Amino acid sequence: MTCPDCERNRHMFDIVVNEQRYTPKFGDRVLDLGAWYGHFTFYCASRGTIVKAYEPLPEVFADFAHNLSKQPWAQNVTAINKAISSHDHRRELFVDPNDRASSFFRPGRPIIVDVETLSEALEDKTWQCVKVDIEGAEYELLMHASGEELNRISYLTVELHNDVLMEEQHDALIRRMSAVFEYIFTESEKYNGEPTGRFSKLFCSHKVRIPL
Repeated sequence: MTCPDCERNRHMFDIVVNEQRYTPKFGDRVLDLGAWYGHFTFYCASRGTIVKAYEPLPEVFADFAHNLSKQPWAQNVTAINKAISSHDHRRELFVDPNDRASSFFRPGRPIIVDVETLSEALEDKTWQCVKVDIEGAEYELLMHASGEELNRISYLTVELHNDVLMEEQHDALIRRMSAVFEYIFTESEKYNGEPTGRFSKLFCSHKVRIPL
């Protein structure tokens, strides 16, 4: 018989350690940009990290917050129902009706959401890990970030949404991160099993971290 908790933990391990290439450590400060239902946040916080998590879509955030409230380590998490963008204040977000994902750039049901900038999210702190999965807004967010802000991130993991990013944006983002971070690891994007020549993930660090 399969243990549901064991399967869930294995799934979380795959999301965090295999997909994000980050191993949570007690006392680490983690920023989750695009938390969705909180898989990354929950795994990290349950292992003693302090997490600040952003999820803009109200119905997804409600599920996230409800599940968080039942956890014994909920005090480790600050959950914020806002989007992250290079623009501040409020912005139009488009909701995909099929999977409840949301993007500033893909078509969908429009809603207006509150927004914070990366500078506001980082505050004046250093962060052991920042995860960015914001459905195509990664280019504008990271290209507008200052070198000083990026230097306060020990490890940055970025999902690249190449259905949104133009090729020149993809390449410019790779160059910018390579100029700021000492070590860059990449994961090749594939379509129907064949490489597209672009990357689907970026792993950026100011110290050596070897991907699995």
